[in-house]
Amino acid sequence: QQLTKKDAEIRKLHQVIAERDREVTRLNAVLQELRFSSQVKDVKTADLDRFVANREAEFRAEVRALQDRHATETASLKHQTDAALASQNAQTVLAEREASELRSTLTEREEEIRKLAVVMAEKDREHLAL
Repeated sequence: QQLTKKDAEIRKLHQVIAERDREVTRLNAVLQELRFSSQVKDVKTADLDRFVANREAEFRAEVRALQDRHATETASLKHQTDAALASQNAQTVLAEREASELRSTLTEREEEIRKLAVVMAEKDREHLAL
């Protein structure tokens, strides 16, 4: 009877061990699943990190290209503006020179007109005196 009792205890211990083995197996499966999920997340994170790094590099390149284009366009516009101002200044100088020449010619003509008026007045007086 003591043997039967010991056998019953042993069977009970075997059942507890089997239950614990099943629980350990289940927990190992959960652990494996979590590890796999973690690895998948790590891969996704690495992919996302690469994507972000690539996009950042693309944006930096786009910004550099825009800055270069802006600098080129600004330099071109400055050159065009400077050329237009230089041309305008040259035209202004030319116009001022022409205006000065016209004023001088006008002054000369006015002087000639005054002289002619004096001569005509003199002639009129001589004519009236006759």
